[in-house]
Amino acid sequence: MRFFFDYKTLDHALYDYRGDYFQTPQAAIEFAAAIAEDLKNRLTENWMGWSIEVRNVEGMKLSSISIDTAGLLAA
Repeated sequence: MRFFFDYKTLDHALYDYRGDYFQTPQAAIEFAAAIAEDLKNRLTENWMGWSIEVRNVEGMKLSSISIDTAGLLAA
């Protein structure tokens, strides 16, 4: 199955028009969570307020995963 990973804030969006293939929706969501965690650990403030939205081919949002690093900066 094909899934799309859009990066969004309240004011900006980076849309994934190509998508990637995964066996299950859960696998796509886990992939997005791993990307979000990597960005939290490597890019700090650059991704404050951003999230990754996982969508199916019909455009239905399956999950929204925060990339926000506010918790990391406070620690």
